[in-house]
Amino acid sequence: VKTLTADTYPAVEELKDIKITSSNKKFLDYSKSLINSTHKQIQTSDIIIFNTNDINKEKAIVQSITKIAGNLRPEQNLILVKTYKTLTKNPMRINRGYVKNSNEIYQEIDQTDNHKTIDSIAMEYKNVFVINLSKGELYNDLPFYKDTLLYYDSNHLNQRAARLLAKDVKPQLEEI
Repeated sequence: VKTLTADTYPAVEELKDIKITSSNKKFLDYSKSLINSTHKQIQTSDIIIFNTNDINKEKAIVQSITKIAGNLRPEQNLILVKTYKTLTKNPMRINRGYVKNSNEIYQEIDQTDNHKTIDSIAMEYKNVFVINLSKGELYNDLPFYKDTLLYYDSNHLNQRAARLLAKDVKPQLEEI
């Protein structure tokens, strides 16, 4: 298993043409520096996994992932990940600890459009699969599970949640 990770933007071909001036520029520049490595890994891998919580952030991301899906060799598989739920507030700051001690109401960030885009790519290509990390019993009392916090901040799970999520996802991976 090899992993290439970049914040905010996946390191895919069509990002070369994006030009931004925002605070995300450093993330975009870093992703651009990984494009050649990503391309080589895609060419030599049997299973490719993309996790992006904002696939619709730029048209180039959707175009690149669609292009990758369309160019897969028959023995290659692409797995697109519908990421875990993210929140509008940092529960660690509000709750001030890992054990539930407030009745704060937390709202998740709507990922409906991202999920629709991922589903549309998967429906178009036979060797593209979807894993959904945003379903399951884990989220019944968001951001807690059995009164213990699942999040490190509003956008990242803590280690306990990652382990629990891995158990939830295992059957999906085995099915693929």
